[in-house]
Amino acid sequence: SSRKQAWTYFEQALLIWQNMKEDAWRASTLLQMGQLALDLNNSQEARDFFSRAAMLGFNLEDSGLEATARQGLCRIHSTFNEYGEAVKCVDKLVPYFKSMGDKSEQARLLFEKIRAQRQQALFAAAVTTAQEVIPICHELENKSWEADGYELLGQSFLDLKDKGRAAGAFTQAM
Repeated sequence: SSRKQAWTYFEQALLIWQNMKEDAWRASTLLQMGQLALDLNNSQEARDFFSRAAMLGFNLEDSGLEATARQGLCRIHSTFNEYGEAVKCVDKLVPYFKSMGDKSEQARLLFEKIRAQRQQALFAAAVTTAQEVIPICHELENKSWEADGYELLGQSFLDLKDKGRAAGAFTQAM
């Protein structure tokens, strides 16, 4: 299959970058291997590759590379229903993207956090996070994301049996 062939190429590239002591390229290859392992539902291999890439990013003092690898680890937690870990992971990453002024990534992570909170029945926390993400989406002028934020806010209010506030949020989503 094409994925097996890609895997073979990644392994070869990893060896080449390792032999050449090209840690930035090695980390990039590890990120790609982590994503492929995640796509193949192999959580342990994905964790290993993303963790190794994060360590290389840290050693290279490349906070962007390290954050990208940690995002991969967050995706593993979400994909494999490790919702408590997903929330912790997001909480560690959001300040980095906030400091970099990357509102899009901040919003993506906060949406991931809301979904994880709702899966854990942490509905009041999901309301708070939704109220945090909506203004970010508004600043980005991303009407679709803003509507998604209001939709998740409304669902969280419904989960809390607050039909009045849910109706208000759903109205804003339209």
